[in-house]
Amino acid sequence: MKNILIASLLIVASVNAQAITDNKVNMDKVIAELASGKTIQQIIKEANSPIDVVTDLANAQPGSISEIIKAAILANPENTLEIVRVAIEDNPELAAEIVQAAVEVVPQLASEIVQVAVDTGADQDEMIIAALLGGANEEDIALKTAAGGFTSAPSLGAAPSQPGLGGGAGGGGPTASPN
Repeated sequence: MKNILIASLLIVASVNAQAITDNKVNMDKVIAELASGKTIQQIIKEANSPIDVVTDLANAQPGSISEIIKAAILANPENTLEIVRVAIEDNPELAAEIVQAAVEVVPQLASEIVQVAVDTGADQDEMIIAALLGGANEEDIALKTAAGGFTSAPSLGAAPSQPGLGGGAGGGGPTASPN
């Protein structure tokens, strides 16, 4: 019985080691393709599992997350929301950068991108700001409420029409007092 248990553990260990080695080989292949002049977008488009390539690249190069997300979405626009979800799950600290990059590529999906990020655990206000920085229109961002409906993004408000300078008892009008 003891020998069967040891043999089973060895088989499981060798299968896990092979999976780790396969993943390393795939990453080495991606690095070699980048070195040969292929773009991230080409590599992702040609991959059997583009989401896995995005995950591997993001984990290997977190400083390039914006470029990776943009290339992945351009190569596979039909998987935009899944790309955003997986990238945020793997790199939650980069959620705002991921959302901003995704919205820059597909601003018409800004509301859905923000919703996926929030559903994945990202801060709603940060994701709205990231989407706005990515080029989303404030009116286009709507988020699901707990009741199942949608709510629009908080308004950033209008700029004051005339700054409140001067105008007090000094009679200086709309200029600041030199005092």
